[in-house]
Amino acid sequence: MFSKATANFVHQIDPEGSLIYVSRVNDSKKLLPMAIVVKRNRIWRWQRPKYQPTDFTLSDLLQGDETLQPGVSETEFLSYKGTFGDEHTGKLDTETGPIHVKLEGLGMTKLQSCFGKLRKEELEVKNLLKGSNNRLVNMQHILVQQIEKRAEVLVVVKERILTTNSCSVMFTRKQQCTFQGVLRLLGLLGTSIKICGKDVNSFEADSDVSLEIPSGTVIAYSVLELEIKTTGHFSEGFSVSACETLSDRSALGCIQCVLEEMCCSKTVLKTVIDTQLQVPGSSFNLTDVELDSLTGSGQSDVPAHLGAAHLLVSAMEELPDETLSIL
Repeated sequence: MFSKATANFVHQIDPEGSLIYVSRVNDSKKLLPMAIVVKRNRIWRWQRPKYQPTDFTLSDLLQGDETLQPGVSETEFLSYKGTFGDEHTGKLDTETGPIHVKLEGLGMTKLQSCFGKLRKEELEVKNLLKGSNNRLVNMQHILVQQIEKRAEVLVVVKERILTTNSCSVMFTRKQQCTFQGVLRLLGLLGTSIKICGKDVNSFEADSDVSLEIPSGTVIAYSVLELEIKTTGHFSEGFSVSACETLSDRSALGCIQCVLEEMCCSKTVLKTVIDTQLQVPGSSFNLTDVELDSLTGSGQSDVPAHLGAAHLLVSAMEELPDETLSIL
């Protein structure tokens, strides 16, 4: 019930974004700023990763006794109240010879979430990067060894959404089922006897559950992904998969604008190629003639793979939301 409420919250305010909903109330105390969360990628590319909070923070994983103190900023986020429900009905009516069977079912669910005023806490990422710049990961830490064996990824909590007051989640479910069977025997053995048997059974089940959530409960968070090398060096980055990016319309728009500028501007394209081919300590640079030879001057100044990417992203940007969500 709590998981459905937080999932609906994230879907409403940050669809296809970076926020991750909290699936269990018990995980709330573990999701502190700088807390370590294990990210488990799924089998299929279109499946969203699973996140498992741990009892460790980034300071626990680093060598040395100095505790990181990057600072956390707090801001008012928003007030939230939502009601979600659905109703399903079904009916089966069949007759075979003297037997007539009728089955009807009705189901209704309703979920009410009132989180009230919410607060957002954000980790000072710049200070975190500065404070951990010369620190190494303890490769003998049990959590680090665990992810090496299971091919998992560690991420750091950089933002979280919390309740500021006691709030509630209410769930209502109603189910009703009716079964009716009729058996008719007419004119057996050439007589005018009429025999009719009828049986009617009905089943009803109602449930009402109310959950009180205390103040300071984390309902959603976002993370930074850690890339740990065998030497103990690590770097941070935003944990957003390619599939999530391509299903986010705002991200698609940004990518499309960059690709369009690269395809239409020879200067921008030349700068990108120079950057990709730059060698430290050298003064390597491409002239216009050399650029023409790389991009195929005379027909198009745009590499084939860049033009194909621009065409694909432009087409995806024009898709309706329903189709884009399926991709």
